[in-house]
Amino acid sequence: MAVDGSNKDKEQGFTDVITSPWLYLTSSCSFNVRLSFQFNIENEQDEIEVFLTKKDETQAASVGLWPALNSRTYNSSGDIGSFWQQANVSFKAAEEFRIEIEIRHSPDERTDSTTWFAIDDILIENCPIVRTTTTRKIDPSLLATRSWPIRSYFKIDNSSLLRRSFVRFRWKFNDTSPTSSLEESLTPRFTLLSFILYILCALVGLSLLIILLAIIIFTYRKYCLPKTVSITPMIDHRHRSGSKRIPTRMGGVHNSYVDQDARTERTMVTTVRPCY
Repeated sequence: MAVDGSNKDKEQGFTDVITSPWLYLTSSCSFNVRLSFQFNIENEQDEIEVFLTKKDETQAASVGLWPALNSRTYNSSGDIGSFWQQANVSFKAAEEFRIEIEIRHSPDERTDSTTWFAIDDILIENCPIVRTTTTRKIDPSLLATRSWPIRSYFKIDNSSLLRRSFVRFRWKFNDTSPTSSLEESLTPRFTLLSFILYILCALVGLSLLIILLAIIIFTYRKYCLPKTVSITPMIDHRHRSGSKRIPTRMGGVHNSYVDQDARTERTMVTTVRPCY
């Protein structure tokens, strides 16, 4: 719901726009799209117009125009059914497009007039099954494929334009809150956070891979490679034992011989008895 923000808006008029994000379609349904929503306009001079903007085009095409209900038609008893006016329109879009709902309030110098807009139940359907029409007569020229730039009967201030996604339906005119800039900055922040998480995951994975390779190499060298025994100490022992000189005991004779089987040098001490 929305009303005029000040007497200046009421006297000079204003235009606000609700813009959807870029939507994507496939050619399976020949790009047929149906838009439906409920609305209510109090001022007889005000109106709502829907425009279709394609990605490869610089101009917008009007697909429907809805003025306010006649005061005689509106039931002041409070019946909710008479409060809302239903809008249904089907059109052919493109592979990438967006929809703009333009709300226009014409200059009004009457002091007893009321400026009131209400929009609800916005629905965009692809491949509509049943072709529906609006509850009021629409000039066929408005549904033609002819395109023209979005026009305005007065100078539009950029601060008064409202650009909100269809995901959020709570909006107001002359919105100066930083919500839109905050929403636009969320995407780069999430992108940077995702990049940092990817880098950390890559480093952890690389560390685990290096540890696994080290374990495999250690296990292979321990259990799979043949064992080698050095014979150098034995040779050194033989060399030292061959050159070692053992002193004689009890004045005996030192006899030595080489054991041919063991190939080692042995020493034997004997006592020589006198001959008679």
